[in-house]
Amino acid sequence: MKEVRPCFLFHVDTIVIYWNGLKRYILTAVDHATRLGYARMYRNKRSRSAAEFLYRLRYLVNQPIENFQTDNASEFALEFEGATAKLGIHRYFSSLKTPKDNLDIERFNETLKYAWLYNFTLSLGPQELNPQLTQWLIEYNFNLLHQSLAYLTPVEYIEQEFAKIFHQVLPMYLSLRILQRKAPCFDASTRQAHILHGKKITAKLQHGPRGPLSVKII
Repeated sequence: MKEVRPCFLFHVDTIVIYWNGLKRYILTAVDHATRLGYARMYRNKRSRSAAEFLYRLRYLVNQPIENFQTDNASEFALEFEGATAKLGIHRYFSSLKTPKDNLDIERFNETLKYAWLYNFTLSLGPQELNPQLTQWLIEYNFNLLHQSLAYLTPVEYIEQEFAKIFHQVLPMYLSLRILQRKAPCFDASTRQAHILHGKKITAKLQHGPRGPLSVKII
């Protein structure tokens, strides 16, 4: 079932954090074929938060997502189920207490924890931490080499795969002089979903695509 092509299957999970009497939740997603990763922190794990995360992910990749694999946690019910149905995404479930069913997301979660999460104080809220998480995601997707991708980064591997089918490559320009590359899953409008954390993007998906916008990642 796990075909090796971009956006065929995303693994989705939740990292639950307990710190100094506080709880934080990081929803995570990784593409099975390309190892493209996305994550966002929330104060709760309601299905509405998971649905919003899904819309942001779909807006980010700018491609139809065919399948999701999750566990049976409560955040992946109700409004999340409604969002997957609206976007035409098929769902698959991991077996109970069987991490091996979802190894891709387990590896991504471990990388996120040790490379980013454990370096921050969680007394800060999602509004303060999500922009910093975004910067780490940029590093992960654009600069981290993966042995499973023949030592390419996720974005480089995506470029390679889409070049095979002559897909149009769209630019993604990053501020702070981090890098300047081309990536088929990122155009100017999808960058907003990744970076402008306070804005809802559900309505943008429901009302159809918009033209490229002149914005920067900040």
